[in-house]
Amino acid sequence: MDLRQCRQAIVGGLKWTISHQNPDGTFQPVEFGLCGYHKTVYMLSLVAQTERAARLCAWIEANVLDDDGDFTDPHGRQGPMKTFYSYPNAWLAMGAHRLELYNISYRALDFLTSLQHPATGGFLTAGPAAGLEDRQDIVTTATAGLACLQLGALDAAQRAGEFLVNVFEAQPRAQTKLYFYVEKTNQFVTEYEDEEAAAHALTLNRPNQWYFVPGLAACLLTKLYEASGEDTFLTAAQSYVQFADSSGEDRYGEARSGFLGLAAALLYSATDVNNYANIAETVANNIITAQMGNGSWAEASMGYEPPAPILDATAENVILLTGILQALGGREH
Repeated sequence: MDLRQCRQAIVGGLKWTISHQNPDGTFQPVEFGLCGYHKTVYMLSLVAQTERAARLCAWIEANVLDDDGDFTDPHGRQGPMKTFYSYPNAWLAMGAHRLELYNISYRALDFLTSLQHPATGGFLTAGPAAGLEDRQDIVTTATAGLACLQLGALDAAQRAGEFLVNVFEAQPRAQTKLYFYVEKTNQFVTEYEDEEAAAHALTLNRPNQWYFVPGLAACLLTKLYEASGEDTFLTAAQSYVQFADSSGEDRYGEARSGFLGLAAALLYSATDVNNYANIAETVANNIITAQMGNGSWAEASMGYEPPAPILDATAENVILLTGILQALGGREH
């Protein structure tokens, strides 16, 4: 990985992003609500733009954060934020906490942990509308678990990690698929329409899939290993990355691969296994190659029609490149 190119890509993404900030702290286009800006606070906090991030947080506290600690944007939840209810909440909680805006982050944490299943440790996919028999999933649980870990709710984070361990270990024995959802506490969701396949399971030897799902799981599990020293978390993180690394031939090269690259970088930092660094570097190089001339990226992990993904994709890829760069510790070929 060319470190200079990586840093230039981060700066380019930052410049494009801040050029779209309004005086009140919001970012254009505002009509896409949470779908557009949920990662932006976190991204700005990473790259020393705390004043801009704080301005956005002030607007969020005044207009979006409700009495329960939920984020209810005036434009509603759109695209994947309808399905994965807690996903934007977790990112906003982490971003506010990095800014030490505890009046936002801890209220958000209280709401987030209310959605954790008391028996399994997984997080309810549909948010507050869900019952205990409804779906829990890898994406929601991994992201919420990362937020719990960052905010110091170690018990909730560990229970989320245990859910991810159990989900991987309970997969069907043939394990040609990694199913993302369980319902009725422990039953995998194995029936879905073909056009919905990418959002429900990762299949071996098939392209165009959601490689970020096992990536997010491995990110949380690796961080939990670092926090607790529990080898079970490290083994599960390695298993998730290994499964993803046996899937589609495009697993390193498209918009849905970023969190797989970050997970590999974190595993390299934890284990010094060079193959993880090679995966991370390949993903990072492909992220850099996909950057558009104006500094933005066209698509985030979950997609969604333009122009909503452009702000999200740019924030996401700056976060990913920054995280990979930090985890690899300046390694360069």
